[in-house]
Amino acid sequence: LNLFAGARYTSHKATAGYGQNGPVIRRLKETWNNVSGRAGVRFSPSPDTMFYASVSRGFKGGIIEIPTAALAPIAVIEPEEPLAFELGTKLAFFDNNLAVYASLFHVDHKNFQARRSIFTDAGVVTTVTENIDIKSKGLELDAFGDISDNFRFNLGYTFNIAKYPDGYIGADGLALAGEQVAYAPRHKVVFGGEYHSDIGGGASEFFVNANIVYKSATRLIERSDQPEYVYPGHFTIGGSIGIRPTKRGWT
Repeated sequence: LNLFAGARYTSHKATAGYGQNGPVIRRLKETWNNVSGRAGVRFSPSPDTMFYASVSRGFKGGIIEIPTAALAPIAVIEPEEPLAFELGTKLAFFDNNLAVYASLFHVDHKNFQARRSIFTDAGVVTTVTENIDIKSKGLELDAFGDISDNFRFNLGYTFNIAKYPDGYIGADGLALAGEQVAYAPRHKVVFGGEYHSDIGGGASEFFVNANIVYKSATRLIERSDQPEYVYPGHFTIGGSIGIRPTKRGWT
């Protein structure tokens, strides 16, 4: 049984000055102080089994956002402070040749800082939303190891529910409440594998590998008025074939 804990103190200062085609006419300075950290417990009933539970609070500094119009007020975006709870296990099998990780998570993102693209007289401008509280929850599964002396693999799956809160209005003025948050696919699957074999009497080896990443439909912008703003579920496939020394100095 193992207990762990840690804390961090952060003092984050931001300054900004604004002027239009000339000297700076408005200045603003903000300071945020924060204590974040993590604590939890691990229990290992055997050398190959470990269970854990943790709670952690993060900190993402505040932002002074320069306005897009000359006389508009300078926006102050408060820091993002996520509070995360995690419960999981780590298991090893077959003399540590196979490892399996599983975890459940729940994160409360206070003052979630999301990027938003809006249209102004100057064109498309990227801003940061403020005063949004978003909750995300789900599970993560990972498995990796050596199937044989020549083949290794890794497999991962993430299920993440992260929805906009009730009453949330997108950049197009339409409601986004209950929709999945931008850039956060609900499902993500990762698979990778590599085969390698000695070709130089122990000095070098041949290898071939492949990796596949699947992401479910992903919103690319905080708008709901046109369907093309949601990128459909898709695969990204990559791989390589080559030669390298066993000491991995070059490839």
